[in-house]
Amino acid sequence: DLVTGEDHVYEPEPRRVRTVSLDTLVRPLPHVDLLHLDVQGEEARVLGACGPELTRKVRTVYIETHGTEIEDSLRRLFTDLGWTPVYDFRQQSRNPTEYGEIDFVGGIQTWKNPRL
Repeated sequence: DLVTGEDHVYEPEPRRVRTVSLDTLVRPLPHVDLLHLDVQGEEARVLGACGPELTRKVRTVYIETHGTEIEDSLRRLFTDLGWTPVYDFRQQSRNPTEYGEIDFVGGIQTWKNPRL
C-alpha cells in the first residue's frame, strides 16, 4: 500500500512472496463457477498458461484488464478456446450497459465456457 504525506509518496520496500500458478489452484477442483481475475497486467500470461484446464473446469471468467494489447491477447485466447464473450469493455472507455452509461478505467471482459 502507498502511504502519502503532504509532499511525498512513500512506497513500501519490495518483498518476496510465494506464488502459485492458476493451473495449480484449479487442478484439484471438480469445477469452478466463476473465476474473477485482476492481476495488474499479467492477465493474458496467467490465463494463457492454463487454457486447457480452464476449459475443462471453469464456467465463467471475469477479468479486469490493463492495456489494449492484453485485451486483444485475451480475445484471441478465449476465441481460440471456443469461449463466448459476454462483456467486453475496453479500458478508458464509456459504454452503454443495462445499468446506464459507465466509464471504465480498467477494461472488463467476461467469457462463458459453452462446454459447461
